Amino acid sequence: MYQKKKNECFSNIYTGIFVLVVLAILVFSTKVKSADDRTVKIEETRVALEEYIETQRQISKERHGFELSQEMLKSRMELLKEQIRDYRKKIEQARTEITKADEERASLADKEEQFQDSSERLKAIVVGLEERTKKLLKRLPGPIRDQVKVLSQSLPDNQADTGEKVKQTTLQRFQNVAGILNSINKYNSDISVESDMLDLGDDAKFNVSCVYVGLGQAYYSNSDGTIGGIGVSTSEGIKWKQDNDIAPQVFNIVKILDGKEVASFVQLPVDVKKVEK
Repeated sequence: MYQKKKNECFSNIYTGIFVLVVLAILVFSTKVKSADDRTVKIEETRVALEEYIETQRQISKERHGFELSQEMLKSRMELLKEQIRDYRKKIEQARTEITKADEERASLADKEEQFQDSSERLKAIVVGLEERTKKLLKRLPGPIRDQVKVLSQSLPDNQADTGEKVKQTTLQRFQNVAGILNSINKYNSDISVESDMLDLGDDAKFNVSCVYVGLGQAYYSNSDGTIGGIGVSTSEGIKWKQDNDIAPQVFNIVKILDGKEVASFVQLPVDVKKVEK
């Protein structure tokens, strides 16, 4: 702006000097030429002066327009430079984020691989638990097998043959085994009485009361305490052996558990066998 005012000032000075020179020439001309010549000369000078002034005005206008365009161009260039700097910052930020994303992706890939390894180990563990649970189910008394029947049917080899196996996650399989074992453990810590129809051989079937002492020992007695016996857990379930000598004691236990007799100490034989693992 200062430069523009300075240029305009010089232009006005030059114009003033030019006018003074022209006037001086006119004054000098008046002394040596006739009136007609002076008139023609004055007119020519006036026209030349007007053309000069117009030329200076156009020059000043063009110079002002150029300076204004130059200022606008500089402002535009500064704006573009600022935008370029912003874009470069955004590009660097994007590169940093991409690098972080790549690192996170690699970390997730490592974790996924570790998870797959852990998952395979857990599957191997749950398969072993299922196999041992299936063997245990065969040894259980009938009442507890009935209690866990729904859960035991979900074990892989015990699923109904419908042509389509139910897919279970490893967690579901663990939960299934845990549910079975919890029920078995609860039954093993209690003494229970169940009514059952036992086949004691020679086509002789008796309606008896079975007393189960946990999982490993059982006794039975008929309704009057004349027929009784003992049962032990085997790989094929409870194996019953008749022993009428213990029938009265077993019958007494049944009445105590049913609340018909006062609790008392009852002595019974125990058949201990090594359990096959």
